[in-house]
Amino acid sequence: FIYALGYSHQFTQSKLSLNYSYLTSDGGYTTPQTGALLTGGVGTATPGTKKSHNTDLLYDIGLNDSNTLLLGTQYRLQESTSQTYNISNWKDLDSQTSIWDDVGGKSRTFAVLSDLKSDLTESVSSTIGFRYDWWKGYDGYSKDYVTPANTFDPQDSTAGSFSPKASLAWEALDGTTLKSSIGKAFHAPDVYNLYKKWNSGTTFYFPNPNLKPEKSTSYDVGVEQHVFNKGLLKIYWFHNEITDMIYSQTSTDPSLNGSTNNRRDTINAGKAETKGYEISLKQPLVHGFDVTTNYTKTFSKML
Repeated sequence: FIYALGYSHQFTQSKLSLNYSYLTSDGGYTTPQTGALLTGGVGTATPGTKKSHNTDLLYDIGLNDSNTLLLGTQYRLQESTSQTYNISNWKDLDSQTSIWDDVGGKSRTFAVLSDLKSDLTESVSSTIGFRYDWWKGYDGYSKDYVTPANTFDPQDSTAGSFSPKASLAWEALDGTTLKSSIGKAFHAPDVYNLYKKWNSGTTFYFPNPNLKPEKSTSYDVGVEQHVFNKGLLKIYWFHNEITDMIYSQTSTDPSLNGSTNNRRDTINAGKAETKGYEISLKQPLVHGFDVTTNYTKTFSKML
């Protein structure tokens, strides 16, 4: 379910807006275990619940005919719980026999942000901005009923990040715009990476309550071309460098035999790079219909 509430007020040269939304979702999946058939057999069921509160307060100020300043704050509160049950029939989510584990936790992020949009000339515009995020993961728990030694109540985690950004657009010809941008971003680990142990077949994935958030530096350059009948063709090249990338690797625990090691540990893997290009076309048709096509080629590697 999604509930949303918003308020805005237009002043002479500015606009204030306040928006709140609440999202709750219940879901689950089943996983067949060794010996199960397509028609049924033993497995596990993993139901879960996610809740999210989102609040945005934005103040848009027209400084003059060429410059607009945006000031704002954002607050995000997320809560997730998940259980794993043994089931007698992997095709029946309700055929539960015994509980395997129970995990959950909360996270919250508070951010302040600012953007300055400027028309430098009739054909050139720019945007410069920043945001600062304060993140906290807390009230986490992970109960393992099969192997009680794996039960833990982790310490709270906190992190902060300053993320500047800048972009430039130049309408080189009528209908042809060249664009480029550079910026930093911040991505916090979710509850499952922090606390949830799960398996796929005979491979087990272990959480890590000490994960650090991912941070990235991204830049792109591209061209946007208006085509027939108000269509828009976009061609972009992009490059991302990620530090503290969240990644699952084969366990390095020396007590596990490398040839039969079926454990994967969630870690901050250091640095990674992704780059590539994207081509998209949005073409209006008739009677309000349009068609959109997109092709993206990505190259990635660990650094």
